Amino acid sequence: MSKKQVLYVILIAFFVGAAGSIVFGRFLIPYLGTFPGFSSLNQLVSTSPIVINRHEEVQLNEGVNMIDLIKNSGNITASIYGPSVSAPQFLGNGVVMSADGLIFTTTEVVGDNTTVQVILNDGSVHEGSIRATDRKTNLAILTIEASGLQGAQFAPAQDLQSGQRVIVTGEANAAFNRAFATGFVTSPAANSASLEKIYSSEFFGQNFSTDISANPSILGGPVINLVGNVVGIFTSGGVIDSEYIQSALNTYLASGKILRPHLGLRYLALSASMAAFKGLPQAGALVVSVQKGSPAATVLLPNDLVVGVNGQDLTTGSLDPILNTLAPGSAQLQVLRAGESMTIPVQLTSE
Repeated sequence: MSKKQVLYVILIAFFVGAAGSIVFGRFLIPYLGTFPGFSSLNQLVSTSPIVINRHEEVQLNEGVNMIDLIKNSGNITASIYGPSVSAPQFLGNGVVMSADGLIFTTTEVVGDNTTVQVILNDGSVHEGSIRATDRKTNLAILTIEASGLQGAQFAPAQDLQSGQRVIVTGEANAAFNRAFATGFVTSPAANSASLEKIYSSEFFGQNFSTDISANPSILGGPVINLVGNVVGIFTSGGVIDSEYIQSALNTYLASGKILRPHLGLRYLALSASMAAFKGLPQAGALVVSVQKGSPAATVLLPNDLVVGVNGQDLTTGSLDPILNTLAPGSAQLQVLRAGESMTIPVQLTSE
């Protein structure tokens, strides 16, 4: 008999024996135990349930290598120090926007300085010059003499959902090694409105919130998603959304300044559900008041509901995402006034 035949015999014997054991234990012994003189066979039958203990370890895998993600984010993070060379003071961080040394930070980082020192991820030190500031968002723009830098890639902050993880990189402790913090989006931008909070078209409005503590070492650093795209800049008062950053970048590249369209409107940002609660038919910006002498003062009245700008609906009720993509000049406001729908032209001025 060959080895292969022996193996077949063993396998057949194993399965036949296993099947016979089950039939004998489950059916034949209980049956024989019913006859007089064979009742003792029932002791061989176990009535206990079969218990299988199994230990499983569950790991939460977010599908990214956090170490590589933080290292890559460090390439677009710049550490900013005061202008004094003899006693440099750490002020905060900035985000590298372009290969030729354009950097975005915040006014709370640069303060009243006109020049600063900038340390990049490779440890190189550069002199930075403050070029522009933005009253609406407190963004500040500075430049350094450099080339071949890695610039930030952006993703819409308005698309973030509660529970999404974000990362902030900050001060460089050594070349290629940066402080960082990580946390979760606790409230998307669309959730930051309320029935009572009044917004101004001239100031930073709705933004998303996180549970990341306001640590000085990450102040001004990029807030990135798990793909490595920038969704904001971290400040002590919250996050400046990527939409505001990109609109500021566009106007700076076009004019050398950060230009914001001036409307002069104070309003309630009403989502569809909030509008329905107030008896209004759709989402929009409910006019509370207009600034005297502003463009809004000539065309809008209290209790007007602005539902769109240049054909774009205000689905969250906030003017900010749309208004700040516009350049100063003519625009069209879609308005509901006393139940009547109308389109009103307005001339947006520059702040």
